[in-house]
Amino acid sequence: MNSNKAYYFERLNEQNFKHFVNLYNKVYQKNYTLELLQQKYNTQHIVEGYYLYIAFSHQSNEAVASFGAVPYLFKHKNKSILAAQASDAMTTKEHRGNRLFSTLHQKVVELLKQKPFQFYFAFPNQNSHPIFLNKFNWEEHNQLQLFLIPTSARIPTRKIAWKLPYLTALHNQFIERIFKKYAINFSPEDQAANTFQVHKNKAFYQYKANKMHKCIQIEDTIFWIKITNHLQIGDVYIKNKKHFPNHLNQLCKLAAKIGVPSISFNCSSNHPLNATFSQYYPSIPSLPVVFLELSPNNIHYNNIQFTQADIDTF
Repeated sequence: MNSNKAYYFERLNEQNFKHFVNLYNKVYQKNYTLELLQQKYNTQHIVEGYYLYIAFSHQSNEAVASFGAVPYLFKHKNKSILAAQASDAMTTKEHRGNRLFSTLHQKVVELLKQKPFQFYFAFPNQNSHPIFLNKFNWEEHNQLQLFLIPTSARIPTRKIAWKLPYLTALHNQFIERIFKKYAINFSPEDQAANTFQVHKNKAFYQYKANKMHKCIQIEDTIFWIKITNHLQIGDVYIKNKKHFPNHLNQLCKLAAKIGVPSISFNCSSNHPLNATFSQYYPSIPSLPVVFLELSPNNIHYNNIQFTQADIDTF
C-alpha cells in the first residue's frame, strides 16, 4: 500500500487533539484525558505551538500514527539553548509497515528547523533505537543508568489499588496524609554554571506539575517524585552528601508505608547523581540517549546530563 495515497497528515492543533488522545489511549492501552495530554504539549513557557504530526487513514478518517516533539530549554554556561525531545512515536498495529514512522519523523524535523531549535534528543526503546541510529542518522552519546532501590514493603498495595479507580482515589487520600508533613512548594536555585542540563526553573516545574507529582523535603534534601502505580524519583537536590543516605532511607520508609516495593531513578552516567547513588546501590544500563543536530552548532552532546525528570513521561 502506498502510504502517501492511503493517508493524510495534520499538525496537532486544538481541533484534532481529541483524535490524538484516542490514538494514544488505543496504542498504549491507557485512559488519559484530553487535559492531561494538552498539558504535556502546551509548552508556551518555551515556545508557541504543538510540535507533533498525526497520520489519518483516508479510508476511516481515524488517527493511526503520530510522531511528536516536546520543546525543552537547556542551560549551559549561562546560555539558553532551545531543543526538543522526541515523543509519542506510535502506529496502530494494522497500519505498521507503511513507512508512517519515517514520514512523520521527517515532517517533525522539518517543522523544528523552522524555529531556532538546536537539537532533537530521545530516549528510544529497543525497537526504535536501531531505526533512530541506522535510518534517521541520529547519534548516541550516552546512556541512562537505572537504580532500583528496594523498600521494606511486602505487599504491593499501590499497584493493587492502581488497577481499580475507586481504590486509587482512596489510596491517593492515604498518600496525601503520609506525605503532607514533607510537601513543599519548591523554587529551584540556578544550576551550576559548569553543567549542561535541562533548565529546571519555576516555569518548568509548573509545566510538569500535576496531582501525581510531589516535591518533598526530608531535612535538607529535596526529592522531586512522581507516584503512579510505583514511585519514581525525578530529581534530587542534596545540600549535605553525608546526610543523603539517611534521607534516602527515610524516603524508602515512606514508600513502604504506601505499599511500594521499590523506588526507581534514572540518570545519565555523567550526571553527578549517578556517582552519588552508585555509592549505595548498583545500577543497570537503561535507555540510550540519542541526538539529532538540527542546526550547525558546537555542542558537545556527551556533556549533557539528564535525570528521570527530563523524560517526557515523568
